Amino acid sequence: IVKEIIFMKGTNPNNGDFTITFNSNDKSSYFLEIMNAVGQIIYKEEIKDFKGMYTHAFDFGKSVSGVYILSLSTHQNKIIKKVIMY
Repeated sequence: IVKEIIFMKGTNPNNGDFTITFNSNDKSSYFLEIMNAVGQIIYKEEIKDFKGMYTHAFDFGKSVSGVYILSLSTHQNKIIKKVIMY
C-alpha cells in the first residue's frame, strides 16, 4: 500500500513541469488522476499489477494556472494531493 506521493522535480506550487514518484510494496492496480478545480479530469492513468518504484514526469506548460487535485487510489485506499500550477 502506498503511503505517500513525493514531488521529485519541481515544487508545489510549480509551473506545470513536475515529477511525482511513489513506492509500492504490494502488487496492486493503481489509478492516477489529476483534476482541475471544477472536477474535470485532465490526466488519467491505470497502472495495472504494479509493485516497486513508480515515477512519472508531467509538463502541462504555463497555460494551466490554477489549483488541481492529484489522486492515487487502489481498491483499498486513496491518497489526495493538492497541486498548484502558476
